[in-house]
Amino acid sequence: MVLHKKSSSFPQRPMALPVENWGEFKVTRDDKTENKISLSSVPPQKNASNFIPKDIISIPVSKIATEPVLASNTFTVQLRPGSSVCGNLELQSVRFQVPDTTIGYEQTQEAGKALVGDIRDSVSQHQKGLIEKHGGAGLDATLALAGLTSEKEHHADEKTVAIFEDVNLHYPNGRFKMIITNYKLILEQNNTSNIVSVPFPQMHNIYLCNVFHSEGEQLIVLILKKPVVCGNTFYNHLVIRCADLELDAEHPWKAELSTREDILTTLKYDASTSLKDCPLEPEMSGKISSIIVRTIKAAAKVPAFPGSNKEYAKFNPASCVATWLKSKEGFLYVVSDGLLFLTNPAMMFRFDTISSVEVDESQSTDRFFQLVLHVENVKHVFKSIDRKEKEPLLSFFREINLSVNHLNAFGEDELSSDEEEESDEDADEEYSEGSDDGSLDDDDEDEEGEKKKKDKKRKRSKSRHSDKKKKHRKDKKHKKDKKHKRDKKHKREEY
Repeated sequence: MVLHKKSSSFPQRPMALPVENWGEFKVTRDDKTENKISLSSVPPQKNASNFIPKDIISIPVSKIATEPVLASNTFTVQLRPGSSVCGNLELQSVRFQVPDTTIGYEQTQEAGKALVGDIRDSVSQHQKGLIEKHGGAGLDATLALAGLTSEKEHHADEKTVAIFEDVNLHYPNGRFKMIITNYKLILEQNNTSNIVSVPFPQMHNIYLCNVFHSEGEQLIVLILKKPVVCGNTFYNHLVIRCADLELDAEHPWKAELSTREDILTTLKYDASTSLKDCPLEPEMSGKISSIIVRTIKAAAKVPAFPGSNKEYAKFNPASCVATWLKSKEGFLYVVSDGLLFLTNPAMMFRFDTISSVEVDESQSTDRFFQLVLHVENVKHVFKSIDRKEKEPLLSFFREINLSVNHLNAFGEDELSSDEEEESDEDADEEYSEGSDDGSLDDDDEDEEGEKKKKDKKRKRSKSRHSDKKKKHRKDKKHKKDKKHKRDKKHKREEY
């Protein structure tokens, strides 16, 4: 099949993607070598006789994470993490576009369906080979298929440590079977072929957050270093929602390893490791959320933290605030090392990546305000936060020395307490310098000096406020004039 349509979707950079990005798409099947999909160059209209075709991009089927889905006239091939299919460039996915005119097909949709069907057949054939290699259907086959979405397909000494049936995930959304081995965490979605695999080196830490206005329910947030793929979507973090379920000593949860010695040996701990360092036991009782956290913490060797911050608790006992991020409603949690937005999408903003914070009341009603985070030259605007949360947040940000800008209802920068003190000190210095000799002895003269000092401060403050109001009026008029000109131009174009 020849793709005739050129596209400028690939950036023309040295040592990046190839400049040529259109050609003949092929699915190559070979019993001796691994199947692959490729896009090969096609001869130009002139000098076609001397043309030697070459692969622009070639993708072995073993590097494909999931089966592609056709959307209109495009389809995307999701790749396993660490897949280098174009030189040394690591890609997450490759999107192909079927042109309007395709040789051998009357309609674009038919050509796209044929391509996607060929790729699915090759991927299914590869998956069946893996399942047969590991003894047919069952847990071993699931572990083998989970390797398709991780950097390494299978480990010879991989063992199942724990299994949790019917786990409710909030991000991605669905019910999954969770399998924890000594190398990775696997999520197998119920009634689908979706498998999520998280190798432990990709896991950064764990947060256990209380669900806002819900008794007993908790969220387990797995902060990842690299995104993982589920279906045809990449997820930066994973969120598990746990009901208020507690197991007693008579009906405990049981791990797949029957003794403490087996657990320490399989997870490569020293025999003398304490329960604090490796909190997994063969049988555990208590809240199900706590059991899951203890199991992941022991297997992945990552720290687990509560979804709160001790410093912020001094100003507000609640650990989060209700807010909106774009069109998504959620909660912004103040945790030990950053701000965590839950639940969809789950986003983590570490304090060391936040350059400044802006509390903006100019775009809100009397009841709400918005919080703007400047993170690595990107603005994240959290809207509709209750005004009662403003002072605790401001106090906390100043406590941890974050740069804070506060815009009041008039769009004016309000001075912080430190800036006001500095302004008063400047006024005192100016008055002292302006006095004749500083040697007033009588009480009346002292009172007169104090009065002059207060009047001078009042005039400076009034002048500063007046300048801000003038600037605000000028900016407002400038915006109004720009909008008027834009509307006028738009009407002319319509006419």
